[in-house]
Amino acid sequence: LRGVALSAPAVEPDPEMATPLLVFLARKLSNALPKLQLDPLPSKYLSRDATVIEQYLNDPLVYTGGVRARFGAEMLDAMAACFDLAKRECRGVPLLLLHGTGDRVIDPGGSTRLCDAWAGPTQLELLPGEFHEIFNEPGRERAYGLLVDWLGATLLA
Repeated sequence: LRGVALSAPAVEPDPEMATPLLVFLARKLSNALPKLQLDPLPSKYLSRDATVIEQYLNDPLVYTGGVRARFGAEMLDAMAACFDLAKRECRGVPLLLLHGTGDRVIDPGGSTRLCDAWAGPTQLELLPGEFHEIFNEPGRERAYGLLVDWLGATLLA
């Protein structure tokens, strides 16, 4: 593995979206009512580009319903495991992590903490005001430029 590039990785949910009550409910109801639907992801937080939101909502392959209790609980467990995995398994592997500071789906602070835990060289780029889908934002050229530059420097090094 010569490098890992991540865009807004799901390592910590936004605390305003995954409120303590929702986290508690997901964990408690995971076994008893695993298919119970909790709140859906508000699509308005994916991108500031209205066309992107429209395409997302009209894509028949996108699930726009509520997060099921079991999935939510399993996702939270997987998120927590990312940090230990980064410490144990990523020795010497370069990481590029891109995250918009306006992301309301995944906490940008989780990306900072993932970089701190990563056992290899890291480059964290926090893109001011960008939402979750940084490659589908009005300022996407900057995200693409950072990725291309990093890939060139990492893969050609």
